Amino acid sequence: MGDEPMGDLVEEQARRGNGAPPWLDAATIARYTHFERLPQHAMVGLEPELGLLLDAHFVGCPPQQLQAIRDEHARAVTAAAEDLLAEPGFADDLLRAVAVTGPRIVVLGDSITADSLSWANLLAACVTLVSALDGASVVNLAVSGSTTSETIPMFDLVAREEPTAVLAMLGTNDGRRQGSTAGVRTVSAGETRRNLLALQQLTEDEVGARFFAVAPPPMDQQRYLAVTPEASPTRFTTEDLDDTLAVLRGTLPGLIELPDLPDDGQADEFWLPDGLHPTLAGQRALLRRIAYGLARAA
Repeated sequence: MGDEPMGDLVEEQARRGNGAPPWLDAATIARYTHFERLPQHAMVGLEPELGLLLDAHFVGCPPQQLQAIRDEHARAVTAAAEDLLAEPGFADDLLRAVAVTGPRIVVLGDSITADSLSWANLLAACVTLVSALDGASVVNLAVSGSTTSETIPMFDLVAREEPTAVLAMLGTNDGRRQGSTAGVRTVSAGETRRNLLALQQLTEDEVGARFFAVAPPPMDQQRYLAVTPEASPTRFTTEDLDDTLAVLRGTLPGLIELPDLPDDGQADEFWLPDGLHPTLAGQRALLRRIAYGLARAA
């Protein structure tokens, strides 16, 4: 990628229309592109055909190609869920986790969770495959790019699902810096704390459900810097993410943490090139830790 003329890179991005770097092919962009989940669409409902058309326009491919990509993602999730359920101890953790959460789970988050191959979609597939969990459901309301501040106004969508539990993996975008020069933090640490407590209160008081906060995974700073231009209008750093994680730990004693991810020597399998978003293997690792944490929640 580094040897390609800059003019070719600009031309490729212009052709695709979404400003994506070359390593983000259509199948990868499609993982995080779900216009039907944007609050203004989700409130009234977006016709599937229109949603596919909007997504395809952003991804930069024909709707038929995007549908084929979606179908392949769905098959990959099902296969990964079957593999997880075959792992020693995972099915038991899953059963205990759903006993803790109750049968109707709603998930909130950003692109890590909005991913078509996400831990939340894997959780939904696992629940569907286990006959003992017949009647249980997982609804993924995550929206790419979301901060804790932007998630609060979405709560009407959560209440609509009448959940028994809300799982929220949020905070990565709170630490996002806006402006190549100004570098303004999108949401301050104090605001993050206030927002998480607000989401917990809404969950408990408005719908009578349990609230479980899940720590976002770490980032690989070296990978991120390798693919991020110096003049990028947005920026992420391990320091900002660490500050956010400290807020989560200090605010929510029951925080489900994701220790030691990725495992030593597994970084190449865990991360996409940006060092921010997990691969399918990385998402599987997230779900293992989340199921383990939920199974042991008080």
